Amino acid sequence: MSKYAVIDIGSNTVRLVTYLAKPSGRYQELHNVKIVARLRDDLTDDFELTEAGIQKLRRIVSHFKTILDDHQMSDPICVGTAAIRQATNREEIRRAVETETGFTMRILSEEEEAYYGYLAVHHSTQVSEAVTIDIGGGSTELTYFSDKKLRHSISLPFGALSLKRQFPEEGKSTLKSLNAYLEDAFQSVPWLPKGLPVIAIGGSARNLAQIHQANENYSLGGMHQFEIAPYTISEILIELAKMDVDERRNLDGLSSDRADIIVPAIASFAKLCSVVDAPAWIVSRKGLREGLLYEAIHGVGVRTESVLEESLQELEADFGVNVDETKEIVRLAKELARLFESSGEFTLTEEEWKLLERAGRLFLLGQYIDPDSPSQHTFYVLANRTIDGLFHEERVKLALVASFHSKSRLEDWSEPFKDWFDKNERKALSYIGSLLKFAKALNLTNRHIVDRIEINNADKDHISLSFYCNQPSLSEEYQANKHVKHVEKMLKKQLDLSFYD
Repeated sequence: MSKYAVIDIGSNTVRLVTYLAKPSGRYQELHNVKIVARLRDDLTDDFELTEAGIQKLRRIVSHFKTILDDHQMSDPICVGTAAIRQATNREEIRRAVETETGFTMRILSEEEEAYYGYLAVHHSTQVSEAVTIDIGGGSTELTYFSDKKLRHSISLPFGALSLKRQFPEEGKSTLKSLNAYLEDAFQSVPWLPKGLPVIAIGGSARNLAQIHQANENYSLGGMHQFEIAPYTISEILIELAKMDVDERRNLDGLSSDRADIIVPAIASFAKLCSVVDAPAWIVSRKGLREGLLYEAIHGVGVRTESVLEESLQELEADFGVNVDETKEIVRLAKELARLFESSGEFTLTEEEWKLLERAGRLFLLGQYIDPDSPSQHTFYVLANRTIDGLFHEERVKLALVASFHSKSRLEDWSEPFKDWFDKNERKALSYIGSLLKFAKALNLTNRHIVDRIEINNADKDHISLSFYCNQPSLSEEYQANKHVKHVEKMLKKQLDLSFYD
């Protein structure tokens, strides 16, 4: 498998990230090393990067080279963004990096920087239309995409560091002036739409998500596609603006190296949400570096494969799922669901049908970790692993159904998320889970012996089900009668099972 490295020379930080490309076309992050350089502060008023700034950068990239050499990796993707792009001596900086390391540094244009952020969002979310914002140290990139196609982009000449330099004082009056500046800047962008979500990229976005998760004692792992209501961002902004830098450094979720610049960054998020009347703010953990990586792996252009489908295939491969077995579980569960729906027992929505298939493909995935506790492992993995293409609420639903053991256990595990799902939603999750567990019992020996299922009789208290099998079914009959109770609880009827070989 191929390894890739990206060196991102930003205005605030310089970062090295290494990746392992998987046969599926997706990738695994191996190392993520960040050094706070604040190169934007080394630009003079005439936008020349000082000799001290150049020497600082030389030391950092030289250090990164030793890391890559140790891991026998060469030819990284090395890019410079706003601070380098804005520097009048950019060619001198480029030569210094090449002389020190042999790396070819590509200085990204404003359009390229915005494009790679969009590309990362395109390949890691199912969102079809949104505005993106990537606020760095010296510039802010905005894009608008619809039908997952990039429509507009712009790079605005301010970032968290330059805003902090422009509005150095703390307090209400400074925050008011900062908000007025941001209002004018965003209102000047003619193509910004109304009523769409804002997807935020970059370290400041991740820090905002971490602060909110810490405040809420959030019980899920991961930040990718984590949503925050815009009014909550404004509340966090007001609280942070009241603190001094030392107080912010002790704040859970906030990196200490961003304590002095987080206020202008969050103010930018809040103001953009206000200008576009965004219904939600969504953090994308994937940004510029991942956009560059996608291009390196797949070539120029935008792939059209389903983000979620690729994620599901990756999970199947990573945990050695027997795809032949889970296809049969899904087939049987769907047939049962259709039969019960036709007899007026339980109707699934379009989204619930999709959930049945997704959860069936990963049903009791945790058995490949430990067959003695498959349900617990399945829930933990799916609830805490980033799954590109799923929002956090959707990920919890998938985890609850794919790990189904019993209605009572599902209720216990859904307790931390009780405000996310109403009674009917929880009932549907238990019902789908019970169908999958019953379907797994019907395919106990993975011989695909059940050809068809029929309802022979149904009244207010009973349903008679007949299973027509192509091989002896004694083991499946025993297991099905053992687990049918879960479906009976959901339908509130007794199921009478008959097997015919």
